[in-house]
Order: sequence, then C-alpha cells, then structure tokens
Amino acid sequence: MVVDFGDLKKYLRAMLEEFDHALIIEKNSMRELTLQCLIEDGFKVIEVEFRPTAENFAKYFYERMCTEGFEMYQVTVFETPINASDLSKVGIIMKLKISRKIASINGEGKKQVSRRFY
Repeated sequence: MVVDFGDLKKYLRAMLEEFDHALIIEKNSMRELTLQCLIEDGFKVIEVEFRPTAENFAKYFYERMCTEGFEMYQVTVFETPINASDLSKVGIIMKLKISRKIASINGEGKKQVSRRFY
C-alpha cells in the first residue's frame, strides 16, 4: 500500500488533536458528579473503553489506523521522553515492547542514545 506522506500526516494530526490537552479516563472509572464538575469547569474530558496507558494506546492507535485502511507495521507511543511502548505486527502476531531510551557519554565525551527493550 502506498500513501501520500502529506495525507498520512493530516490524518495523524487530526487523530492526535482529539486527545491533545485532554483528561483521558477509562469509562465508568470516575464518579459521575466528579466528571460533571470537571466538564463544567471547562476541562476537555475524553472517556475511553480501556485503561489509558501507553501500551493500550499503542494498541488503540494501531487498530484504529488499520480500520481506516492503513497497512500498519508498528506504532510507538511515548509516555515520557525516555519511556515508550511499541506495538508491531510480525506475521499475524502482535508484539508489544516496552522500551527506555538510555543516554550515556562515550569515551570521547559524546552523548549516545540507545533503546533498551523489556
């Protein structure tokens, strides 16, 4: 499958904008009164059907892109600048990796960044 990179960027931006600057919670995990107060105070609240972790969002984005007709190989979601969850398709098996970027200084005083997978 060939996709114009500009079209892919537009789709990804629109999809990620939905969640930008939002409080993302698992559906039915918060008292209704608390939820209503947050909404009344102007918070952008999004309820999802799963616990909103990087691992679950990697799966969510992977599946959503596939449903939209994109042929996916891998999705990476970063929790922090150094922690990420990768979901990739190997054959018909989905594989989830948790990684952490490791920064170190080599003997020449240059910073090297590598990823360690768990």
